[in-house]
Amino acid sequence: MVVAIKRVGRIFDDAVEARRILREVRLMRSLRHDALLSLVDVDAPALDSWDTWHDVYLVSVQMDRDLHRVLRSPVPLTDAHCRFFAWQLLAGVKYMHSAKVLHRDLKPANLLVNEDCSLRICDFGLARYIGDDSVDAAGEVSPLTQYVSTRWFRAPELVLCRDAYSTAVDMWSVGAILADLLGRRPLFPGRDFRHQISTIVSVLGTPADAETAHVTSPTARSFLASLPVTAPTPLSSLLPGAPDEALDLVARLLRFDPAARLSAAQALDHPYVAAFHEPALEGVAGEEVLTRGPLEPPAGDLPPSVLRGLMWREVLAFHPGAVGVAAGANGGSGVKRDIIWAGESESPRSSMPA
Repeated sequence: MVVAIKRVGRIFDDAVEARRILREVRLMRSLRHDALLSLVDVDAPALDSWDTWHDVYLVSVQMDRDLHRVLRSPVPLTDAHCRFFAWQLLAGVKYMHSAKVLHRDLKPANLLVNEDCSLRICDFGLARYIGDDSVDAAGEVSPLTQYVSTRWFRAPELVLCRDAYSTAVDMWSVGAILADLLGRRPLFPGRDFRHQISTIVSVLGTPADAETAHVTSPTARSFLASLPVTAPTPLSSLLPGAPDEALDLVARLLRFDPAARLSAAQALDHPYVAAFHEPALEGVAGEEVLTRGPLEPPAGDLPPSVLRGLMWREVLAFHPGAVGVAAGANGGSGVKRDIIWAGESESPRSSMPA
């Protein structure tokens, strides 16, 4: 097996960044699905003391390239390619959501693919675990950071500063990715936040009052009201040559009202991916996910010493017999690594046989 090694340097210098990496490590260690990039190892370098531990090595399966590069290349994609990619993406999202995890940054650049057309969702740095304490009476998550995903694939409720949102934000991103896959260009290439909403309205048409009832910000509602009344643009004209089934799935995912969007499970029942749909293979997350430990780091400001302790637990999850760092002695986890870093910066990737 060929693996990718990501060195995260000076991880404990910034508490916010350290929490983000810790969250990503916990999620990638705990979520196990063929359509998700999971960790095969977490390790620390040899150290002189606990206080000098600054770097972490994250090891995952090596993938050939990301989907963004494929879509911006001359490589042709058949209808079967698109359907297979869509099915894998939906299966991965369904599994994540069953584990109560929002990705919040789904985009082609965060979908890794191989020459055999296997696909894995990566980059869980902005993902969040939505436990029962985070869900309000409407089944939405509150409060969470608003401006998280890349603008072109961002759900309109995020652009409009909603304080609470649901798994539907990921489903909008899936719809936008599918449109990019079919048309080989982004469907909503907004230049800024205002232009992003204008671009969405130019495609979907002016939303009805019922579709914007979830928008509570007076400023956002005023901006929506200021936009000219616009008729929807047929997706068939924006995605020429796309099968009717694909256009229908995109339309059912790109709904202004989050409650009107298909869930991942519902989308997997759609005719567009029917040829690949097999619930037994797609799977859902069970209690075994949470038994691997809490997915969300503890709340509050955490000093470097606590963050180091939490990250060391992640190392121990892969090396339960490791000693040394926690005791302040030399040697990291004690696992030998023949890795040479030749002037590479904070997050290089390298390949090595495992």
